[in-house]
Amino acid sequence: MDQVNDARKKHRVRQTPATRLGALALALLIVAAALAYTFMETGNPFSKWYTQKKLEAHARAYHPDEAWQVGPAAYQLTGPGKARYICQVRRQGSGDDVFEAYFQDGAAFTTRRSLVESGYNTYRRALQYEEDLLNAAGVAQALEGTAALTEGAQALTVDFAVEGRTDVFNPDSPVFAADLACGRDTLPLPTVLWLEDYAQQEELVTDEAAAQNLRALKRAAARGGLSYDYYGVRISFYNSSGQYIAWAPAGDIGPWDGTGADPLAQALAAAGPRVEGLGGAHEKLRAFAGTQAAWISTMRTFAPCGH
Repeated sequence: MDQVNDARKKHRVRQTPATRLGALALALLIVAAALAYTFMETGNPFSKWYTQKKLEAHARAYHPDEAWQVGPAAYQLTGPGKARYICQVRRQGSGDDVFEAYFQDGAAFTTRRSLVESGYNTYRRALQYEEDLLNAAGVAQALEGTAALTEGAQALTVDFAVEGRTDVFNPDSPVFAADLACGRDTLPLPTVLWLEDYAQQEELVTDEAAAQNLRALKRAAARGGLSYDYYGVRISFYNSSGQYIAWAPAGDIGPWDGTGADPLAQALAAAGPRVEGLGGAHEKLRAFAGTQAAWISTMRTFAPCGH
């Protein structure tokens, strides 16, 4: 028995202070590596707290009269392989003064110029207001049963006509004033009600069919107690990559008794071809700001917050 115990003792690793320290260092290294990987993926609590506190201090120091409310930081990707903590910032009592911010190298970087000062937030809020009116008035339901429509394949959208302007969201000359009251009488821009029809056969879409759609759209809006400055239809062909686009001022969409040539269809035909491929756009639509994809691609650009 003593010989067996002696053999076991020979095979035991002798625990010296150096080996104990080495084992502890290895364990700490493994824990540190695991934490580093976790922080790389999800951030760390200290940076989250630090970002919010530094932005709050910046607001108090440089914008004491603007009632900034800095929300909790969230870890967000800001580029390939890059992430940082970003806070949402609001101004108390404002519906449009909301943007994102982060703190780096002693400076605050925000999207305030591109989202607030440009008028883009106001534009989005005004669109939502108009869409809420459409839904409350039941305009989509009033269009059901119209012969020119493809059942179950339509949508209504509202936009604002900004004729001749290509710098709608330029912060140096915003068309949409920040914090503009969302009221139809206070918004100084003409409205456009669009009917989107996504599933028509190309051979069935004509100027006559577009005229019928425009009249139906105007009647449905009037039935819901709403009126717009322009009405338009955008019809996508399900058997090709093209679209048919037509629009008309409200005053040009009058009643028609069905006899003789349709004056509205004739007016649409005189405006030129409106069948476009995916890469094209009807010339008339250049008068409308739409969502201006080129500008919106820069809407989330962070810039140093001025003192």
